Parts: sequence; C-alpha cells; structure tokens
Amino acid sequence: MSMLLNTNLAPLIGIIGLIFAFIIFSSLKAKPAGNERMKDIADQIHDGALVFLFRMYKVLAGFIVIVFILLTWKVSIMTAFCFVGGAICSILAGFIGMNGATIANVRTAQAAEANKPNHGPALSMAFSGGAIMGLAVASLGIMGLGIA
Repeated sequence: MSMLLNTNLAPLIGIIGLIFAFIIFSSLKAKPAGNERMKDIADQIHDGALVFLFRMYKVLAGFIVIVFILLTWKVSIMTAFCFVGGAICSILAGFIGMNGATIANVRTAQAAEANKPNHGPALSMAFSGGAIMGLAVASLGIMGLGIA
C-alpha cells in the first residue's frame, strides 16, 4: 500500500518541483539584467544556445526514432514508449536548464558588478540558475517514474 501511494504521488511531486523551478526562474528574471551592452551580449548568447539546442535535438530525433523501432522490434512497444517518454523529459530538462542558465548568467554578472566587493548576491544568483536545471531534471525524472 505504501509503495503504491508513493508511486501515485510521484507525478504530483514532480509537478510541484516544476512549479518551484518556475518560481525561481520568474524571480531570477525579475532581477536587473545590467546595462544595454550586457543585455545585448546576453541576448546573443541566449539565441546561440537555443540554436545549438534545436540543432542537437534534430539529430537526436533521428536517433530516438531508430531506437524506438529497435526497442519495439526486439523488446516491447511499452518499453519503446517509455524510452520516448524519457527522451522527451530529457529534452525538456535541457531546454528549461539552458533557459535558466542563460537568464542567470547576465544577472549574475550584474549582481557581481553592482555589489563589489560583496559577491554574495552574485553567488545566490548563480546558484538559483543551477537550481532551475536541478529541479527540472529531478522533477521530470520523478514524473516519468510515476507515470511509467
């Protein structure tokens, strides 16, 4: 009974984790992003990071299709669908993490510049950027385990 209850709660716990990641992302995004030059460079880095992700995901899509077919043929259709679910969760985690990191980077630099020599606010900003990725990975993993 206890194990069944834990399994049934896993998707809900994953959703709660994603909500916390969104709250951290929103609070981070509300912080100052620096001067116009910093914003311009940050936008270029963000755009480049997303272009990289989408190109990588295009290549990954072909791999996912091939592995899906092989798993369906050699193991089972359910295993193949679980693999695709895991791949989708991984893609989402990468996307969320990359957005969080690129948003946090310029704000970390701004906080470091504005609070010299106290770098506590910059460290807090950097850790918040990492927390977004960490929460996304853990939350999506828990959701996937609970759903599968």
